[in-house]
Amino acid sequence: MGRFLVLAAVLCVCLGCKSEPNQVHFILPIGFRGAFAVKPDDSLGIILVNKDGRYVVRIPESGLLCVKGLDPFHPYVCTAAFANGSEIWVSKRLDDKPRKEQNALWDGATQSWDENGRPVNFFWWFVGTEDEWNASDEVTRYRLGGVPKKSGD
Repeated sequence: MGRFLVLAAVLCVCLGCKSEPNQVHFILPIGFRGAFAVKPDDSLGIILVNKDGRYVVRIPESGLLCVKGLDPFHPYVCTAAFANGSEIWVSKRLDDKPRKEQNALWDGATQSWDENGRPVNFFWWFVGTEDEWNASDEVTRYRLGGVPKKSGD
């Protein structure tokens, strides 16, 4: 009987598991360059809704979107565009690269820390050319809208 209950519990868990990653579509302000972040578990944030099989994530001008409740970034695949509909290049395969002058979405990282006994997380991405991404560092990759200045600027 005990084995049956364990098997039943495992089946219930597996039936609830999702085999496909979430589809996420970022929409950024026209001309946005640099780092942007999503802060999950923010009681003042918005609720992301799955519509037609994907989450549309509109990043505000500030570059920081606070989200209440579920965040769809575990696991996920994404696409991105500017608010006018112009696509932003996103890697589809290992070792593919955007054209030199093309704006692309670069995976950033997750920052986590404890604040008053509660975890705080920020998920970071970066929009810009490959040269801008390569020139960015720990400061510009974690500063909203941070794009490295070219020498002589």
